[in-house]
Amino acid sequence: KAAADCRDSRLRVDLVMALPLKKGFLTEPAVTSGASRKERRRKTALPDVAFLPAETYDLLDDDDETSDPMVAEIETSEQAYQYSVEYCRAHCNQFNQGLMRLDPMVNVAFANDLSAVRFNRKMWGHHDGSGRGGEQRTMLLPSGIVLHYLEWGNDQAPPIVMLHDVCDSCHIWDDVAQPLADKYRILAIDFRGHGESSRSPRHEYGVDALVEDLHELVVRLSLNGRDWGGAYTRPWVLCGKGMGGAVAAAYAARHEGRVAGLALWDYDPDFPKERLCFSPYQAGHFRGQEPLAALLAKQMGLKDDAKYLAITFTNRAEYVDPADEKAGCRFRVDPYFFLSDMSP
Repeated sequence: KAAADCRDSRLRVDLVMALPLKKGFLTEPAVTSGASRKERRRKTALPDVAFLPAETYDLLDDDDETSDPMVAEIETSEQAYQYSVEYCRAHCNQFNQGLMRLDPMVNVAFANDLSAVRFNRKMWGHHDGSGRGGEQRTMLLPSGIVLHYLEWGNDQAPPIVMLHDVCDSCHIWDDVAQPLADKYRILAIDFRGHGESSRSPRHEYGVDALVEDLHELVVRLSLNGRDWGGAYTRPWVLCGKGMGGAVAAAYAARHEGRVAGLALWDYDPDFPKERLCFSPYQAGHFRGQEPLAALLAKQMGLKDDAKYLAITFTNRAEYVDPADEKAGCRFRVDPYFFLSDMSP
């Protein structure tokens, strides 16, 4: 009996040794003599420097107030365009690659609010719905520019003309103009090269050109009257934000007597050139609405305000191809915009 038990145990051992081994089952699999695919790729991979761009850029923090010395040398629209292209290469990738993005919950709320804002703007001219938007108007100027502007109120009421900042549009004044329309005639224009106004084929965007566009609007709409002595009898108020404040101050100085008062918002003559004369992001291309919205949220401190972020996006940005959202987004401004005759 003992001999039979011994033979049975040897048989069971032989059967166990004959079973195919599986990873994690009986023992660890045998190590093959050849290198793995991952190790072979690692040995034949190019060095890290091979993946660096041919040109390098100084990735300055957007919050850093240090002025770029290259900006001081910009004198033409073409130079401003080239600077914007290289600036966007260095600063837009962090948004396009998702390194800086909106909070997921804020992004969902932003997408929903953006759909509502775009629908209301298209149907009623205002992001909050009907009864609040201004009348859409256009004017063909002698320079060939088609100037777009919004008008609220009675045309017999005292006028207030509103000028937006660089890389913005006339819709920045929507919430300001509507309550004032009960007592005043509000006119908010899109500067040439911005919003729905046409772009200059010769890239003529100096202060002289913007002041001349504004003056043509003032004369054609007869905002001022004259007495028998030639003096203006109906001076009006001119309001400007940022770059619009610079144009407003220039207009009031060059056309003395026409303007009764100036309201300047976020404007200082000592602002750096890229703050008043052009936007470093005006030539940027973003792969979708979220990267551009993330940039706006960072610039304007709107990381938690999805609705106002959607309004700001609609005011300032557009889809490269409205029929294909995958084509990306950009700012609603001519990438060659530059106030050459206002450079400090």
